[in-house]
Amino acid sequence: MTRRPGAFTLIQLLVLVASIAVLTAMLLLVLGSACDSSNPGSTLAAPSNSISPPPRLQADDRVYPVGRRLRDFPEKEDLSTPEAAVASYRRAYVRGDSLRPYLVKRHAALQPSEPSGKPLPEVYARSWLNQEIIEVQIHEGNSAAVFSWQPGFWGAYFDATFLELHKGNWLRDGSHESDSIHIARADFANWCRYRDREAARRAPVKNPERHLEPFVSFLRAEGEDPQAFVLDALAKHRLVIMGEVHHRPQYWAFNTSLVQAASFPRNVGVIYLELPSADQAMVDEFLSSSRLDPQPVIRMMRDMLWLGWPDQPTLDFFISVWKVNQSLAPEQRLRIVLVDPRAAWRDVRRRDDAVEGEIFRDRKMADIILQDLQAHRDDPRHGLFIVGLMHARLGWSHYDGRSWETSGSRLRKKLGPQAVYAIHQHRPVRFSDSKRTQRPALGLFDTAFAALDCRPIAFPLTHGPFGQLPLDDFMDGWSETTDCYRDAFSAYLYLGPLEDETFSPLIPGFYTDEFVRELDRRSRLLNGGKGLVERFGLARLDGASVTAWKSETWGKPRASWSAARLGPITRWHQGLPEDTED
Repeated sequence: MTRRPGAFTLIQLLVLVASIAVLTAMLLLVLGSACDSSNPGSTLAAPSNSISPPPRLQADDRVYPVGRRLRDFPEKEDLSTPEAAVASYRRAYVRGDSLRPYLVKRHAALQPSEPSGKPLPEVYARSWLNQEIIEVQIHEGNSAAVFSWQPGFWGAYFDATFLELHKGNWLRDGSHESDSIHIARADFANWCRYRDREAARRAPVKNPERHLEPFVSFLRAEGEDPQAFVLDALAKHRLVIMGEVHHRPQYWAFNTSLVQAASFPRNVGVIYLELPSADQAMVDEFLSSSRLDPQPVIRMMRDMLWLGWPDQPTLDFFISVWKVNQSLAPEQRLRIVLVDPRAAWRDVRRRDDAVEGEIFRDRKMADIILQDLQAHRDDPRHGLFIVGLMHARLGWSHYDGRSWETSGSRLRKKLGPQAVYAIHQHRPVRFSDSKRTQRPALGLFDTAFAALDCRPIAFPLTHGPFGQLPLDDFMDGWSETTDCYRDAFSAYLYLGPLEDETFSPLIPGFYTDEFVRELDRRSRLLNGGKGLVERFGLARLDGASVTAWKSETWGKPRASWSAARLGPITRWHQGLPEDTED
């Protein structure tokens, strides 16, 4: 083939583009100090000799420049200043040492007990230690941010590392990357506001009786019978989201009572469940059968998570829907739509197949619901969506200003704020390390409920004192938020004391010998070839052994929800020290 004079070949074009990219990157790094860093929207991170001065601070705060690279700090561990603590942490990371000594307790608990022992490859270590610490800001003497400039292979960025002072040592409590020193400083300001709010939430209450009075008065004035309250919400809103904690017999019995109410099928035509959408045909087979046969539902529940979903109260809910449908005309029968996008285990042959459905899971669940509502737009009745509490949030803002999309927030955006109503079930605070247990608002909710003899009650969060409380259903790590309860939920549901609850009982016969062999396949696929017997010390690879193992916790009181673990309901009187381990 003859090439026309002056034309580029594909190879020449690629070489030219790559050369331009490299030259551009070099030019940006060389000229970075001359760029206008006063522009907060600038995408180029400038070195320390060109950044604008920090914003004016309060009298009890201070700021000072550093201008040293990590490689210039002494090798010895030093946590006495924020900049030395950051240098010590990053050197430990480069060496492959344990990071626990450099972290606040709640983050240290998530680290492996043994160091990796594997140092970073030399090329990455050089880049890591080439970071320049530009500036330190200290807030109220016990919070700090260390701002670093990191030149990288494909550009540069600012890192803001946040630290807390504990017994004379500065310990790391997270970090954020940004392309501007102004954004990095704003991140620290947001973090300080979050910590100040947490300090206020944890502070002791000087006059508990006066503090409690408006909460109890609100419950007396606006608290309602839970079934009447939720049925009224279902009649008024296009979609009601029940934010749940899984495997709670008392709350699934409540869901069943809703379905059995005479007004439910008049106002509700569809129930959406957080169960595998790939098995929708099994649920359709169950509901369309003229005789009660729960086996299709059990087969579907064996596909939910790798160990299955052997929850008897959930199965009882399906059976109740089937029974209610028998007394309804065909066009008025209730539908159940499964919305969890996880892959069906019958199709999982590689580890990646099992995790593929986790990507954009909240969005996928919401989209399945939106598509179903559109497909059945001729049915004027409303929908009930039962889903984990985290997915139910109507809004979720991180303390640094970022927002996460949940199923609830996407549904609210698409359907309108008045169309979607989210209910928060009473539950303990959840920590990312799963080792701590705490009552919401340090027991303030429970104290108010106890003043009304712990009777079941539901009430709005859109107004009143409960909705103004800081949202603390999930604590620490990526879930930290400055939201209040009313920012994320419309109402609250309480059915009884947490310490009285049990874990759901198993479905009898759920773990057959054949199904256990399938579980062993799943275990080996997910865990590097380790089967059930090796992983969990089972006596044998059969249904009886797995049933006995699961029965140690299923159908039993929730140990982590015991009164001893949760603590007194009046904990809010004394407050809570930071970094508590209880």
